Amino acid sequence: MTTLLLSINALAQAEFNAAYEAAQAGDYKQAVSLWTVLAEQGDPVAQYTLGWMYESGQGVVQNVQQAVYWYEKSAAQKNVSAQYVLASMYDQGDGLIENQEMRYAGI
Repeated sequence: MTTLLLSINALAQAEFNAAYEAAQAGDYKQAVSLWTVLAEQGDPVAQYTLGWMYESGQGVVQNVQQAVYWYEKSAAQKNVSAQYVLASMYDQGDGLIENQEMRYAGI
């Protein structure tokens, strides 16, 4: 069982690295495709990275709500980077209507 888990982790790391290399080469669509598979499987780092891709519009149409979705998934798994970005987005009201209303109400 331990060997199987190590093999799965090694495969996931290889897939993450392949996505990273694709992004470094400017093939953002391929990177997003690979990271999406990992993110859907629950990888918190891939979820965070996919959130960033959606937030910045790299390889996908920029979509703040989709970015928040992936950041929340990652943050729920105690990814500190995702927690920080998500908190910053809520604080600044980056596309989050509820927070913009609170901010303008002086709350």
